[in-house]
Amino acid sequence: MATPIRVLETAVAILSADGLLGGAGGAGAANGHVIDAGSGDGRVLAVIAWLVPGQAVLGVEADEALHGRAVNRLRALGAAGVIDPTPLHLAAADYCHPATYAVRGIALARARLVLNYPDGNQHRLARFVAANCGPETTLGLLTHDRDLTVDALPLRMGHDVRARGGPPWRLSLYRRSG
Repeated sequence: MATPIRVLETAVAILSADGLLGGAGGAGAANGHVIDAGSGDGRVLAVIAWLVPGQAVLGVEADEALHGRAVNRLRALGAAGVIDPTPLHLAAADYCHPATYAVRGIALARARLVLNYPDGNQHRLARFVAANCGPETTLGLLTHDRDLTVDALPLRMGHDVRARGGPPWRLSLYRRSG
């Protein structure tokens, strides 16, 4: 399910206010990696690039067709001058496989934020984050399923996210440390 742009705008604002996006000089790489696990058509990367210029993000998508759409979307937005796609990287791969990150020089222990729209994969992803990422890594699940939970990581904070007149969404942030 494609997340509405207005919902993404609100979620990015919340993540930025919580210190999970942006950072020193606007570039997030020095403070940890941001990963969009299951990046789909690239809309999350595009909204982050638009609202948090310079934020490095790796989008990982296993579906080749969706990965291709993301590549085309980000290329078109960059060519139109809407975003700077330079800090955005895309991978057609399994986001729960450590080699996906190792071959790209990303140390999962330094990951700051892993974002995902859960579609039944949330338990697998939470276990992956708990086993492979550092204690300060936050798993952010953005969904319209307000009752969704995971067992592998404790819930640190939940935010209601709304787009004008749309159904309520929930941004749940999970992390081992308090």
